[in-house]
Amino acid sequence: MTGWGTAALGTLFARAVTLLMTMCSGVLLARQLAPSGRGTYYVFLSIAITSCFLGNLSGDQAMVSRWEHSAERPALRANSLFLGPVLGSLTALTAGVVAVSVGDFRSATSSELVLLVVVLLAVPVIVTCTYMSGALGLEGRIKLVTWGTFGGSAAQCVLLAFCSVTGSLTIGKAVSIWVLSVTVTLVLFMRVGRFSTARRDLSLAVRTVTIGLRNHLGLVATQILLRVDVLMLNAATSSYAAGLFSVAVTLVDLVTVATVSLSLVGLSRQANEDLEDAARITATATRLAGLVGVVSMAALCMTAPMLIPIVYGSEFRDSVIPLFGLAPGVLVYAVTRPMWTHILRLNRPGMATGISLLAFVLNVGLNLALIPVLGVLGCAVASSVAFAFFGLMQTVWFLRATGLPVSRVVPGIEELRGVRRVLERVRHRLVQAKM
Repeated sequence: MTGWGTAALGTLFARAVTLLMTMCSGVLLARQLAPSGRGTYYVFLSIAITSCFLGNLSGDQAMVSRWEHSAERPALRANSLFLGPVLGSLTALTAGVVAVSVGDFRSATSSELVLLVVVLLAVPVIVTCTYMSGALGLEGRIKLVTWGTFGGSAAQCVLLAFCSVTGSLTIGKAVSIWVLSVTVTLVLFMRVGRFSTARRDLSLAVRTVTIGLRNHLGLVATQILLRVDVLMLNAATSSYAAGLFSVAVTLVDLVTVATVSLSLVGLSRQANEDLEDAARITATATRLAGLVGVVSMAALCMTAPMLIPIVYGSEFRDSVIPLFGLAPGVLVYAVTRPMWTHILRLNRPGMATGISLLAFVLNVGLNLALIPVLGVLGCAVASSVAFAFFGLMQTVWFLRATGLPVSRVVPGIEELRGVRRVLERVRHRLVQAKM
């Protein structure tokens, strides 16, 4: 517990610094673009990110099931630099054609079309980063994954700050800066991670994608839940409402920082240990995630009414409403994140896909019913219910598959004591450093 806790704390610190940069970028965008401008910006990003979810074919997730075969690891690593650009480019091209032919961009202006092209340039970059970070995580190189992401976030924050100071920040520049920031992350992964295609294996690449496709539909349904909400809200109401909702989404995502960190720290062990040990590791990570998640979400909800107007501006005061609506469901989803890796390793795509699709259909149906009545709050409630459903069903499935009791995934006194021991070790090291 203590060793893992120390590693998780270090990862949390690095991700917290990254998050600080991201929050600064969000504040700059909110104050310079106002709710409507931020909403439009977020819609463009949602198109690109949703395209990435659709186009990566879950190859990075498939690596989890193949990683136990040590002879394949160099090729899996090399294939990430091959599959990412190929699949990402095909996805970007398809997304552009769909958007112009049957989507909202059929009557777009020339400047909007140029901006669509720019934002889609990020798709092959992000897909490649996803594959590379998956390989690095399985190797246990969590620091590189975290600090590579930090480099991109820092670049975005610095460039947005420069444009804000000079009064030249526009939606077009904001989107272009975002594309540049994800490119910075890719460059850092490639150089520091020493990726090369020299040992690529095309037959293994095909097998990896085939395995990924078996889980892909369910993974996509889960990953685009909030992105679809933004697009539906923007279409049904206005970019102003989408802007308010985007701030709420950004803030509740803070809670997932801790749970993602715990998942990353345990990832290599979950993929390498035998199934029984991997189940115990997953249960430990889930208990820790539950403890940290509850505390984080409670702190966020208590401070949000004061935090949002001060940080983002009075125009975003109403973002508190969707934040409260999102909080319960996102919390359930966040604290059950560590279970997903174990579910992938068991290689039962039918059950995982079924849960994800049910959550997605539930989300869309509730959005269609609640947005016309409750507006942005209805959108938040729909997402919250869908995320809670996904998290609870995932927990039930994990417990049935492993035979573990509920008590093994619920935080208790031992987790509180473990956190206390970790904090005491950190305090001791800080005191020694000062001496």
